[in-house]
Amino acid sequence: MFENLFGSKNPAVERLLATIEQVRSELSTIKAHEAAILHIKSQGDALLDSLVRVVKKWSKSKAAEFESVVNSSPNDPNCSPFAYVANHLIHATGDLLESGHHHIYRGVLAPTGQGYEAILKFAVDSMVRKGAYSREWADAELLAPIRRGIATMG
Repeated sequence: MFENLFGSKNPAVERLLATIEQVRSELSTIKAHEAAILHIKSQGDALLDSLVRVVKKWSKSKAAEFESVVNSSPNDPNCSPFAYVANHLIHATGDLLESGHHHIYRGVLAPTGQGYEAILKFAVDSMVRKGAYSREWADAELLAPIRRGIATMG
């Protein structure tokens, strides 16, 4: 349960924490290369655990701000708890993939990098399925720059 420093609960933050756990269970459905499968659960858990730690430290005003965004557009897939979690995964995995620390060689991902790439694709594909992103936009604005970073790092 989320309780801020003052002990009050925020329903939107509770939904966000529940969504994080839902996404955690969905990560087990990712199809990937066998070597990458071994890394997906531990990497996904680490990324989601870091998000949980941050959310649980939110101040009352930050929690209220998040609640305001979620409640202002309840039918907008870009303003949902799932979108918040998916965008966290997209940006965190993108940063890790472009770092060069998960490569075998320039442009060639190690199994750990393949795991992060599978999580990235899961998050992007989920946002496309929910109508938050078009496939064209996601490919051009999210995946293409990360692919360029992967190709030049390592």
